[in-house]
This record gives sequence, C-alpha cells and structure tokens, in this order.
Amino acid sequence: MLNEIEDDVIQNLSKLKNRQIIKVFAPCALKQKARKSSNKMKSEKARSSSENKIKKSFVIRIDESTYKLLEKWANDEFRSVNGQIEFLLNQNLINSGRKKKE
Repeated sequence: MLNEIEDDVIQNLSKLKNRQIIKVFAPCALKQKARKSSNKMKSEKARSSSENKIKKSFVIRIDESTYKLLEKWANDEFRSVNGQIEFLLNQNLINSGRKKKE
C-alpha cells in the first residue's frame, strides 16, 4: 500500500508545473525506493540466518538498580537491554566452554 501511495505522489508531482517542488520531492522518493530495495535484501539475508536460530522468549525479574546499570551499559554499546543480556549470556557460555565460538 505504501508503494502505491509513493507512486501516486510521484505521478502527481510530475504533473505539477513548478519544477522547484519536483526537484525537492522527487529525489526523496527515489531515495526511499532505493532504501526499500536494500532493506528488502537485508531482511531476506536476516531471515535466512534467523531461520536457523529460533529464539525462546521468557520473563526475567531483576531489581531496578541492576536494570538501570544494564540499560546504561547497553546504551554505551548501542544495544537494547534485551540484546545486552543476550550478548552477556553468550559471552559467558563461550568463556565457560559450554558453547562453541560462532
């Protein structure tokens, strides 16, 4: 549906007489299309690698101060708190010899 809207916008812009508007908006639409095609390729690659790894979700209870520290640490490393916990668990499993390095 979004693609149809973008195509309508591009068609309507091309009909306009004012070329300044076309110059401003048309490159943005083209960039979005290029971005979508690259995102589609990335998602296909991620899907193929994630199909091999099924993740189990669960609830974890931790005290607020520990969560705040994890949140700060995750932000420092540009991860989500969930991603940071997963990273720490994987690192400790590898370091203890319970998991092979990927």
